[in-house]
Parts: sequence; structure tokens; C-alpha cells
Amino acid sequence: MDEESISLVVNSFIFGTTMSMGLLISGMADPIHISNFFNVFAKHWDPSLLLTFATALIVHAIMYRMILKKHNKPLYGDSFCIPNSTDLDIKLVGGAWLFGTGWGLSGFCPGPSVVAMSLGFSGGYLFVIGMMLGFLVLKYLRGTSSVPEMISGSNVGYVAVVFGTIFFDLVLNSGLYADVSSYNNDAIRAVVGGCFLACSIAGLMLANGKILGISGLLSGIVSGDCYDKNHRIGFFYGLYLGGKLTNLFVMDAAPVLVKPEYAYLLGGFLVGVGTNLSNGCTSGHGICGLSRFSKRSIVATATFFVANIVTTSILYILTKDSASWGWQ
Repeated sequence: MDEESISLVVNSFIFGTTMSMGLLISGMADPIHISNFFNVFAKHWDPSLLLTFATALIVHAIMYRMILKKHNKPLYGDSFCIPNSTDLDIKLVGGAWLFGTGWGLSGFCPGPSVVAMSLGFSGGYLFVIGMMLGFLVLKYLRGTSSVPEMISGSNVGYVAVVFGTIFFDLVLNSGLYADVSSYNNDAIRAVVGGCFLACSIAGLMLANGKILGISGLLSGIVSGDCYDKNHRIGFFYGLYLGGKLTNLFVMDAAPVLVKPEYAYLLGGFLVGVGTNLSNGCTSGHGICGLSRFSKRSIVATATFFVANIVTTSILYILTKDSASWGWQ
């Protein structure tokens, strides 16, 4: 790799770490925290996720405009690549609904699942595996990534890095995650976490000129039709190691296993398929898109939020008395 490519990988790692800190501090890596926001029947409704989102959205909107005003091009690239599509189609809405359903079923979206995995939480491992399989299956069915491309030497190497990390971390940390959750609806942590998220997204855009969509970034690692994988791996390991470091030095909190294993695996698969269909998740659509007043992102965000509310609330009604679903 040349010097510019190395610098981009380093920046991706740094901003992946920053993102991980924001997700962990705000509580977005805890399925209980997410469920207590989206469940309309929750005994203790937790509004702090809304505060995290609002903070990230406002701070990113300001930073996004400052970057475009003061810089003609990114630090490591020729120009900024800002999505300008205005199409509102079935793929956008259907994909966003699948994403919201998977998010509600598991309590995870793409970034938080990697952070939860880094804490030794088995639900995080299952979700990431399901999500990666969802990426691969959809790309194959859509014809954007052929079997020969998927099993090519270089692509298999990157896939092996990701799944190897998952496997060895699972072996080393199995059973070590906390059996109680120490997350709470602290407003200060919600705001601080939102600021970290905004800085990570804006910082990576300044570095490579692209909008940060975590689902797209992670799917590119295992996709045979994507060739700029090094900085994606850098971001993945920033998320992964950032969770470990934040939990070690800043706080001591890990999510609890509150749902059956299949909920995480199936939820991850639905999120992988849905985010690829709609071309975005909570970062790409929910923060980046809304801060640009993108019509597609407004529709997608509204759709996956409603889908999560419906899924979480229905699950609560059906399983609130089940010992395998630890509703709080």
C-alpha cells in the first residue's frame, strides 16, 4: 500500500474506535436499552436513545456543513462523494422494513453488534454471523457478487480475517460477559455518546470523502465485487478493539443475554439483507441522510423506526411471560 492508503486505514481505525466509544457510552450496544425505547408497552420507557440520536444528528449536521465549506476535497481522495439519489422505491421501503424488523428482533443494528461482540457477548457473535450471511446471500441473489468472486483468494482472505476474529474471540471470551446490565438512561452519557458518533462519521467523511454507512462498509469486506477493503478492515477493527478498550478503561458494562440465540442470528440476517436493499442503516440514513435532508433517508429512517416499534411491541406481548426473553 502507498502512504495515502496507509493513512486512510489508520484514520478508519481511529474513527472506528471513536464510533465504538460512542455506541458503548450511549448504551446502543445493549439490546435491553434498545428494546426499552422501542417497546410501547415497556414498564420503564427509556428515552435516552432519542437524545443520543438528536445529539448525533445536530452535531453531525454542523460538522458536515463546515467540512464542505472549508475543504474542496477530502484529505485522502479527489472529491467528496455525496449520494444524490431521490428514488423512493420498494427496495428502499422493503429493505428498511426488514432492517427495522431485524433490529427489533435482536436489539442490534450493524455497529453496536460488533461492539457487543468485542465485550464477549454471545448475542453479538450470532448477530454478526447472521448479518454477514445476509450480505452474502443478497449479493449473490442480486447478481452483484458471483460465487467465483466470493471465493477468490483475496476475498476469502478478508472473510477469513473477520470470521477468524469472531471465532477466536468467542473461544477466548465465552461465558465472560456480565450477567447483569449496568446501562441506564443517563442523559449525560446519551449526549456524550451522540457527540462521539457524530465526530466519527464526520471525521471519516473528511478523510475519504464518503458518507459513513456502517452496513455498507462492513458488507464490502465480505463482498466479491468490492476492492477497497483495507480501510474497511481498519474500521471493523476500530469498532472491535475500541469496544474492548472503552470497557476496560472508561466503564465496566456489558449487555446481558436477554433473548433466545435464534433471535440474534435471524435478526442479523434480516438486518444484512435489509440494509443492503435500502442502502443504509442508522448511520447512513439515520444520521448522515437526515442531516442532509435526504428524502430517501427520511423515508427509510421513518420506516425502520416504525418497523422496530411494531416488532418489539408485538414480541413483548407474545413473550413477556417467557423465561427465555428477559424483558425489563
